[in-house]
Amino acid sequence: MRAKLLVAIIVGSMLAWSGGTVTHAQTPSGAEVPVDQGALANMLEVLILQKGIDIMVQNVKASERESGDINKAIRATLGISIADINKYGLLGGPNSEMRKLFKALGIS
Repeated sequence: MRAKLLVAIIVGSMLAWSGGTVTHAQTPSGAEVPVDQGALANMLEVLILQKGIDIMVQNVKASERESGDINKAIRATLGISIADINKYGLLGGPNSEMRKLFKALGIS
């Protein structure tokens, strides 16, 4: 899924920079078909929204394992458990989405 999201972001960025409509794209069979930039932008938006929704659902499920309402709320909103914050800092454990984001940006 990460590879698909990365490709979608790259394609979306390229379309945004082009400022125009993609006139055609080549299919795996070699045929050329017209492609509308708006349609590709909509597909990219849906993919990004779906990924965000998936992360939120997983955070809410994971929050059920926390004790205390405040700990549950932090886990549901940030996706990081209080135990991981205490052990690893504000970015959480090595596999937390926040730490992955900061690593991808070259910040952490």
